[in-house]
Amino acid sequence: MNITVYDLMGNKIRTLIDEYQAEGTWSVKWDSKNRSGISVAAGIYFFNIRTGQSYDTKKAVLLK
Repeated sequence: MNITVYDLMGNKIRTLIDEYQAEGTWSVKWDSKNRSGISVAAGIYFFNIRTGQSYDTKKAVLLK
């Protein structure tokens, strides 16, 4: 499973998870920080989610 956060410009913000996960329901929390540990601005972000053969992109609005 791989979940990566991107900004509106397509810049990679952070990879939240990149490892094997057993089948089932999972919860992942993002602390709104980039990979350097710096808090990102409020705005729209995209989450690319890849699990085995499937791939999906979800949009999220970060409010502060």
